[in-house]
Amino acid sequence: MNVWRFGSKYGIIGSIAGEMAKYKIAFTGEDDAQERISREVKIGDYIAITSGQKIIFVGLATKIDKMSSLGIDNTLIDMVEKDLICVKMHPFFDTSSENKFYGGQGKDFHKALDSYTRLIIDIFNKSKSEENMTETIAILKANMQIVLTGAPGTGKTYLAQEIATNLIGVAKEQLKNSNQYKFVQFHPSYDYSDFVEGLKPEFVEEKLKDESKSAEEPPTGQITFELKSGVFKKFCEDAQKAYDESPVEDNDPIKENAPKYVFVIDEINRADLSRVFGELFFGLEADYRGKPIEMQYSYLYVNRGEKKTETFSIPPNVYIIGTMNDIDRSVESMDFALRRRFAWKEITAKESEVIIDAAKISADLKEDAKKRMDQLNKKIEEIMGSASYQIGGAYFKKLEKYKESDKPFESLWSNHLEGLLKEYLRGMSKSKGNENPLLRMKNAYDLKVDSK
Repeated sequence: MNVWRFGSKYGIIGSIAGEMAKYKIAFTGEDDAQERISREVKIGDYIAITSGQKIIFVGLATKIDKMSSLGIDNTLIDMVEKDLICVKMHPFFDTSSENKFYGGQGKDFHKALDSYTRLIIDIFNKSKSEENMTETIAILKANMQIVLTGAPGTGKTYLAQEIATNLIGVAKEQLKNSNQYKFVQFHPSYDYSDFVEGLKPEFVEEKLKDESKSAEEPPTGQITFELKSGVFKKFCEDAQKAYDESPVEDNDPIKENAPKYVFVIDEINRADLSRVFGELFFGLEADYRGKPIEMQYSYLYVNRGEKKTETFSIPPNVYIIGTMNDIDRSVESMDFALRRRFAWKEITAKESEVIIDAAKISADLKEDAKKRMDQLNKKIEEIMGSASYQIGGAYFKKLEKYKESDKPFESLWSNHLEGLLKEYLRGMSKSKGNENPLLRMKNAYDLKVDSK
């Protein structure tokens, strides 16, 4: 892919910039550029529109044609006095607020200087990541809970933590110490008593009757069982207290400005979710937030002579984010009652390239990593028949461990990728035309032509 710059070193008139944003297009009035745009700009190329020394828009080329053929209003054609060749873009991002320095000189249309190619791509990827974040937060706010799903290594847990910092309003490094945030990882032995409440053993020590008995001797007593709140119930109780203490304002009667609490469940599909959530299925839905739910251990309160039955509710200021890998064998066992109560958002391997951009490796290594990941994932999808088996950018971030090595990509393959791909292929029949699938994946990773 190439990176192209459209613009003017003297600045773009405001109305023209507005029309570019309205139609998500790039163009130039230079006569000698029209043929070059048609011939040289390709679908998928990066486009940067600059005004003076500022990059104001970035996007990806999706179509190249005359304005009139793209359905653009004649007002713009009259404004520029010609039916110009232009580039339609999607996605298209307004980056003018960032005030990035471009520094390119020369004609209004040209291939971006090498020193600014990386800058433009980084601005695009950052804008794409922020758009994805905004979209995911909007889905979460509308549904109260969401599951981030996708191929391994696509940064689902990372995104969940980024969303939490955004909603809570704390810095990333302060997140784990915030009482408005909780992170748990499900596993097959996780159950209702860990998550909601349950009977837990407690040692009750007997008082020493014999004063001469040494305090160093092991204590005596008995084991009793006490009803203890689980991690989610405790979290909700804290959130409820914050919600109750939040003032009611005339323009906010349902307390949307109350402190937000974010509960992240990593690998949500690895536990038996019916056993974990129990009757909370009912309370998860937005319409039932804040409404009392009778708990399965309520009879204990009655037996103890307490007048009221213990109830519990999930307050409206609690947001739940789950993460899961599409290919995990336990996905099929997910409770459909729970599935319909969560919104679902797929994080693709392509979107996870931002993880590589953030890696502490050289620019050349980043570019090589993206090419290898792209080719490997195409081959994985071809062989496995599904994009769910693709590999995300988090695996390639491990290049940080091998950046001083003479062969960093060989180390990455041998130590991290090969074993995973062998597990993918285990039990797969070697039908005609599908011989040596691991070798074919390795060739794609090494950017070699497939021998098939």
